[in-house]
Amino acid sequence: MNRTPLRSLTALTSVAALSLVLSGCASVGDSEEPDAPEEGAAGQEEQDQPDQADQDDAAQDGDDDGDLGAVPSAATEHGGFVLSSPTELEPGTAPDEVDLEDLPSSEEPGVPSGLRPPEEGEPLHVVIYSDPSCPHCADFEEEYGDFLEDELDEGTITVEYRTMTFVDEQNSPEASNAFSCMAEESPEDYLPYLNEVTQSFGEGLSPEELAEIAADDYGADISNCIEDGTYLDFAEYTTEVAGEDQIPGTPTVYAGEEEWDGTEDFDEWAEEQLAEHAD
Repeated sequence: MNRTPLRSLTALTSVAALSLVLSGCASVGDSEEPDAPEEGAAGQEEQDQPDQADQDDAAQDGDDDGDLGAVPSAATEHGGFVLSSPTELEPGTAPDEVDLEDLPSSEEPGVPSGLRPPEEGEPLHVVIYSDPSCPHCADFEEEYGDFLEDELDEGTITVEYRTMTFVDEQNSPEASNAFSCMAEESPEDYLPYLNEVTQSFGEGLSPEELAEIAADDYGADISNCIEDGTYLDFAEYTTEVAGEDQIPGTPTVYAGEEEWDGTEDFDEWAEEQLAEHAD
C-alpha cells in the first residue's frame, strides 16, 4: 500500500502530486522537488517509515500552550468524527476544551487510542487517518468511498475520520477546519464534502474555494467559520493525538483493532473483517 509518510511535503505542483498517486510519495521528503522512487518492495517499505525526528516534530508543531480553541460538538476526544450512516454523525465525546499537554493515550501498546473492539450485534468500527492534501487519501476515497457509503447505509459499519494536517502546512489545516465547519453546520453533508475536497488535493483549494464548494454543492454556509479559522486548533489537536499514537502516515485504516496493510483491496479486506465479526 502506498502511504504518505508523516513528514511535511511542501511546494508540490499539481502535476507532481497527480503523478504520486500511482508512483508513491515515500521518496518525497521535505525538499521542494520529488526524487525518483526507489525500486523494489524493500526500499518502499523502508521509505514508508518516518524517522523519530519527524514524529517528534509533528508532535511539537504549532502552539503547545495548553488550552485550544473551539471544539466541534460532534468531535471525539481522539480528534475524529464518527459516522453512523452516510448522513449522520454520532454525538461528540470531546471535552469543551482540549489540551495538547494532556493527550489521550492508548490502553494497548501498538494500537491507537480510541479504537473500538467489535462487540456482538454492533457494527464494525472503521477508523481512517487521512489528510486532505494526501494524494493516496484522494486515491483511497475515489476507490473505496462508495463501498464505505454502502456499508454505512446498511448499518454494518461505523466510520471515524481523523483528519491529520502534516502534508501541506497551509492547505491541510484549512481543509481540516472546513471539514469541522461542515460537521457543525451541516452534518448530513460532512461525508460527501470530505470526499469531494480530499479528491481535489492537487488543486490546493483556498478558503474561499472551500466555502464555495460547501455553498454551491451542499447549500451550506460555512464561510464565516472558514474565514475565522474556528477549528484550526482542533485540526492541530487531531494531528498531535495521531503523532502520540505513532501513526506512520496516511491513509492508515483500522477495522476494530486490525490494521489494513494494503496487500489486498480495502473492500475485500473489510468484507473479511465483517465476516469474522459476524462469526
